[in-house]
Amino acid sequence: KAPGTWRWMLGIAIVAALVQFILMNRMPESPRWLFRKNKREAAIAILKRIYPPEQLDSEIQELTDIVDVENLDNDSGKKISSIELLKEKDMRLALLAGVGLQVLN
Repeated sequence: KAPGTWRWMLGIAIVAALVQFILMNRMPESPRWLFRKNKREAAIAILKRIYPPEQLDSEIQELTDIVDVENLDNDSGKKISSIELLKEKDMRLALLAGVGLQVLN
């Protein structure tokens, strides 16, 4: 065993975390979220970066239709408490899987 090996492992993990942090800050907002918050121009600007020009109009129309349907549904924007969320079996299983993966790593 070489002395100081743990420092290399820790240093590499820090580098990976910094790269992830920097790249996550460059990630654009979700166009769907921007549409729901009535920030249509910002959403279209992001969609222009993602889609080719010939596909852009159809994507904007599809996103507009989806957000309009969601806005008609009164429950889609409702806030949910953590307790209500944990009452759902699927959410409990997802939480258990996430916690389990973190414990094993």
